[in-house]
Amino acid sequence: MRFEPMLTVWRAASVGAVLWMILAGSAACSAPPEPIPAEGAYEHAVERALAGRDDRALAALRVALDADRAACQRALLEPAFHEGLRDTRGFRIAVHEAAVQHGIARLVLVGKEEPGDRIEVVARVVDPDGRHVEGAIVHVFATDEKGRYHPVIEGERTSRIFGTMVTDETGRVRFETVRPGPYPGTRNPRHIHVQVRHGERRLSVPHYAVFDDDPLLFEAGNEEPRREAVRIAMREAGADGIARGELELPIR
Repeated sequence: MRFEPMLTVWRAASVGAVLWMILAGSAACSAPPEPIPAEGAYEHAVERALAGRDDRALAALRVALDADRAACQRALLEPAFHEGLRDTRGFRIAVHEAAVQHGIARLVLVGKEEPGDRIEVVARVVDPDGRHVEGAIVHVFATDEKGRYHPVIEGERTSRIFGTMVTDETGRVRFETVRPGPYPGTRNPRHIHVQVRHGERRLSVPHYAVFDDDPLLFEAGNEEPRREAVRIAMREAGADGIARGELELPIR
C-alpha cells in the first residue's frame, strides 16, 4: 500500500488542530468556586477524581500545578486521572500551561504499564542559522503501539499520548514514550507529530518526525515522508531496554 499524503494531512490536521484549539482555549476556563490551599491540593485532586468529581478535581489540580512543577509530570501518569479527568479539555489546558510556566524540558509521556517498546527522544530546536533556540514551546503527540490515537474530546478525536515541553538553555527537550505503531490497516511509517512555537516562529518542515530505522519508511509508496519529514536518528536499546534517538527541529 502506498503512503497516502491526504490521509496523513487529515489525521495530523484533525488531531493537531484539536490539540492546539484545546491549548489555546485556556481563557475560557472558569476559576474554582472556592479557594483551595496549595498544600495537599494534588491529593485533593486525586480524591475528587476517584469520586467522579472531575470539576472539583480539575480545580484542585490547577492549584497543585501552579504551586509545584513536579505536579505536571505526576498528573500525566496519575492512574486516578486516566478514566475521566485526563480526557477533558480542561486537563490538557492545565498541564500545558504548567509546562510552559515552569519551563519543563523533560517528560515521561506514558507509564510503565504502557505496552510497546520504550524510546527516549532528544529534540533540539534550531533557527535558520543552525543556532539552538532556548524557550521554544514543543508539543508532541503520537499513537500507541497499535497505531491508535484514542479519546474523543468534545466530539473531536485527539491523542491519548501527548506532552508539552519548553527547550532548555541548549535548545533541547527530552521525552520518553513508546514507539508508535502505523495507523491500523495501513503501511504508513511510524511517526510522532511535533508542533513548535517560539514567538512568531514555527516549524519549517512538515509537523511529523519519522524513525530512520523504520522498515516501513523505505517501502514503495512512502516517498513523501521519506523525502519531506524530519528523521529521528535512533540507536539500539541499552541495558535499560530504552532505545534512544535524536531529532533536529528547524524553525523560521
